[in-house]
Amino acid sequence: MEPSDHINRPATLDIPTPLTDEQRGINPDRRATNRILNDSERMIHEYDPATDTTTNRFESFPALGTNERGGIMARIAKAVLGTDPRKIETFSMDTLPIFRQLAPELFARGWVPTIRKDAFDRFGTPIYPWNTIGESEPVNEEGRFIALVRMPRNMHAAGFRKPMDPQEMVDAAEADALGFGPFYSRTSHLVIATCDTADSDPATGEKIEKPNGDWDGEVVVPNMDYACNPLEQIKQYGTGLFEGIGVEMNDDGEVTVFRLKEHWNRMSQGGEWLGMPKIPYALFEKMVMETIQANWAYIPPAGKGRLYVRPDWFDHGPQLKVGNSGRFTLLMCAIPIGSAESYFTRGRKKFFMAKGRARVAEGGNAGKLKADGHYSGTIDLIGKAGKKGMAGVIFTNSAGDRIEETNASSVIFIKRSPDGKHRIITPSLAHGTLLNSITRRTILDLAREKGWTVEERDISPNELASMTKEGDMEAVAVGTAAAIAPIHEIQVGSVDPETNEIHEDGELIKISHEGEDCRGPVSMEIFQAIMAVKSGKAQKEMRARLKATTNPTGIANLERQLSEQESWLTIVPPPDKEVL
Repeated sequence: MEPSDHINRPATLDIPTPLTDEQRGINPDRRATNRILNDSERMIHEYDPATDTTTNRFESFPALGTNERGGIMARIAKAVLGTDPRKIETFSMDTLPIFRQLAPELFARGWVPTIRKDAFDRFGTPIYPWNTIGESEPVNEEGRFIALVRMPRNMHAAGFRKPMDPQEMVDAAEADALGFGPFYSRTSHLVIATCDTADSDPATGEKIEKPNGDWDGEVVVPNMDYACNPLEQIKQYGTGLFEGIGVEMNDDGEVTVFRLKEHWNRMSQGGEWLGMPKIPYALFEKMVMETIQANWAYIPPAGKGRLYVRPDWFDHGPQLKVGNSGRFTLLMCAIPIGSAESYFTRGRKKFFMAKGRARVAEGGNAGKLKADGHYSGTIDLIGKAGKKGMAGVIFTNSAGDRIEETNASSVIFIKRSPDGKHRIITPSLAHGTLLNSITRRTILDLAREKGWTVEERDISPNELASMTKEGDMEAVAVGTAAAIAPIHEIQVGSVDPETNEIHEDGELIKISHEGEDCRGPVSMEIFQAIMAVKSGKAQKEMRARLKATTNPTGIANLERQLSEQESWLTIVPPPDKEVL
């Protein structure tokens, strides 16, 4: 990525002539521990167990020749000036005099130094990105180096994270042990962009508004921690949203993203509600593609899991008074996760229904936001329900007469019919308290195509209990992470408003028979249909049927369905082989 446009770049970079050892005053015979290493030395620590002493000695290795020095300087100059066709974003250097002389120029042009000392390779961290700038210069055996990372404006690297070996992920996927959690979040790259909607007048300190926003990035960087201000706005007032985007590899080796534009649209609409700038779709799409490509080695094998892309859009600037700081970050990472059964506990699933407890504030249409703060209020109840052997929590409205959604997914109830014309019942979005789930929407679209009855309406706990007693019922929790998880039992209860303790003082709604711990037949049909669409298998079969169909009406219907379902998929091209 070229250095950001806000940096003034001259046409040439003034590269100083390297000083000789004599000019730098280095005596090769010096053995002082505080000496400065020259270009051709490394320090060796020798420990004598007999005397319990350590001696430092210096060992020479081939010095950089004139051509090598020139090559290093030329690469740095191209990177800093943005003229290298390989779009260099990061590179590593030893603490050589070359770097010390060029440091002011580098820092002035948006490069960030991060000093590290690790052991997993000779640089302490891989050279990033994949399109490295050629053979890097030698590094002393101490492993001390400076990694230069071109960060977006107002973002600062705090330290790299060591990526896990991709084989570790593959082994876990084959053992069906990936799950859904942070253990496998140690992928290799992040993608970051920033947007400023305000700046400070250097003379007065007054805030200067930038209505259209000033974007910097996207930049592909190593997996790292970033430095934040103690008064970072997201920590003070919670201006932040996130998405969860599923990435599948199919049997043909294709990698697909599902309904990407709808994820962008939901995040963009949520941002507008929070006073954040609009994210250009082209930028969002490019960042998702680059996040996947940069972490390509961590995509689970077909049928063994998914890559979960997590975009975070938040206010990262300092802000003491209620309001936005005007400094926003869009950050994307990727995590390999397990199969569709990995989010909730395996086996028979019992949920606690917190009757009278709303997930979000009512009356403000806030439910449509996938906002960070909307989930923190569910954490304590999830933990307490989990200790009682329950998989999750279903929330209602505050009056307790309307079922809404779980702590992490939408809910759908299914009334089976012997003639195959099943009824799909799901809580209505009309009250503004539910997230407009993309998985939920897809299931309703597919159900309508099958000719099933779809009812988006209010449903009370009492009505659900009555319908269940009639038999032929199924219930599922649906979402990108949860996929389509069966709900076998629902324990209706209450939550103490003072202690937040949960009480199982309501009816136990048994949706499926004892001993059943899988999806019901209709749930399984829906699950298979949505997984086929996500992987592109359904579209492939539809194209084959289209070729074999001669009926004009049948052709028109197939063409309509195929056009719609193909629009849901984005094919991710593999990274350039030269880049890898």
